Amino acid sequence: MQQPSSLDALSADSGKAELSRAHYDGEHPVIDMPFSAIVDGRLFEGDGISLVGARAHGLVPPQLEGERRLVTLLFAFSGFNVALPTEALIETASVASGSLSLRFTKPTGPHLPQLRHLLNSFIAGDINDVRSVLSVSAGPADSKPMAKSSPSRSAAKVLGGLARGLLITAASLALFGYVGSKIYERVFVVHADGISLISKDGTVLRSVSSGQLDFVDPTAAKGQVAYSVRATSGELVSVSMPCDCETLPGSLTAGATVLAGDTVMNVAPVDAQAEVKVRIALNGYRALSQGALAELALSDGTVVQAGLKAAALPTTSSDAQDTLDVVLSPLGTLDPSLIGTPVSVTVETAPFAPAVDYLRGLVLKGFNQ
Repeated sequence: MQQPSSLDALSADSGKAELSRAHYDGEHPVIDMPFSAIVDGRLFEGDGISLVGARAHGLVPPQLEGERRLVTLLFAFSGFNVALPTEALIETASVASGSLSLRFTKPTGPHLPQLRHLLNSFIAGDINDVRSVLSVSAGPADSKPMAKSSPSRSAAKVLGGLARGLLITAASLALFGYVGSKIYERVFVVHADGISLISKDGTVLRSVSSGQLDFVDPTAAKGQVAYSVRATSGELVSVSMPCDCETLPGSLTAGATVLAGDTVMNVAPVDAQAEVKVRIALNGYRALSQGALAELALSDGTVVQAGLKAAALPTTSSDAQDTLDVVLSPLGTLDPSLIGTPVSVTVETAPFAPAVDYLRGLVLKGFNQ
């Protein structure tokens, strides 16, 4: 029987169709490509398929011949499957040989475009059979020469790529720097507890009895009465000024009620050095005792350094056992107007300072030898 001219043209053009693997179902070639068919929940291995029917083999149930069934055609690719459902008439069904012959009842149904594309691609060699798994062949290289880009366009692309790279690098460095500074501040920077005030190295005058302040004179000279307390017993108790001092801010005024031991006024010599009383954690005090300097952020916006005052011994805080009350001496002279103003105190624990000092000592020892 003479073969259809359409198949001759297709074979001549592609040169990739294996005619020895093709059969004919009327005018439609039956292509021997790997596929599976699901009929009544049973999986059949495909023997050949065309646009109008298919052949398969498997475990055939009895009385299936002549029935109409929903058939799902499965094409297995590497990594995914293509499933095409359609209705088919079971033309022949042999229980003995396990062979099926299917005729699609609606060959022009919704499955036709996908099935036709798969068959044509397999005939043309765009889809290969690799161990019963379909794989897409790499298409031939484009023979058209690529259009040469102009130098200006190439330079613009290079500059654009460099700009994007620099922007990403700068943003990454900024992010790493911000995160690193926050981690360092969290781990190695100690902040003083509570409110710290700038004062002077002076004397604290306290109430010697519970009662009410009857008289207060902040400008009293040495030996004169600085303040008097009317005790609850009715007795008037007076305290004299211990020196020719100036009264620091925060002193009480006449009429205030006090308990025994309450601070009435702080006095200090005019030439006394400024100091800051700070409540700080133990690791902060340890760093200060090893020579670290604290940073004082003043109310006017300036930042000065301060060291641990050698003559002032630390005292344990009454609020918590893991903090100490210490006295810091600012380096340099502060403006007298800052006395009595609050200050923010931070201490860097300098975790690598001992190691650096040890290495420096070894180097100096080596040079001396």
